[in-house]
Amino acid sequence: MKDLNLQQLFLEQLKDFYGAEIQIAAFLPEMVIASTPGKLRTVLSGHLQMTQNQLSLLEKVFKNLNENPRGSAGPAVKGLLEEGKKVITGASEPNHVTDTALIIAARKVHHYEMASFGSLVALAGEIGDKEVADLLGSAESHSALSAAGL
Repeated sequence: MKDLNLQQLFLEQLKDFYGAEIQIAAFLPEMVIASTPGKLRTVLSGHLQMTQNQLSLLEKVFKNLNENPRGSAGPAVKGLLEEGKKVITGASEPNHVTDTALIIAARKVHHYEMASFGSLVALAGEIGDKEVADLLGSAESHSALSAAGL
């Protein structure tokens, strides 16, 4: 990694996470469709809504920093989403086993989101941007609370 100051590291991580959230938001509808009707489908739909809200919040952070919202997902989230895609393509129709595998995949993605938010909150605090830290911290708390549904 090239030498970065904390502000640059924060911005790099923010862009990576923004790109990841875009990919997650694009993939979650496939997970919803692949699940059996019922609680899991409702929880996955809620996760999609939460991810869309988080994208809006990240766009506010970019605006606050006078940066354009852009980014590309790194290999970690791509790998997690690939696991979910394997579950979907390997199932002929939604069933209990598929649902269980989707729950595992969704939990992994959700933990990635929580870890990313936590890291961004810490970095924002380190660079002294309390407003951004508070914005991201509210999303981190909401994200942690919603994990209970999975």
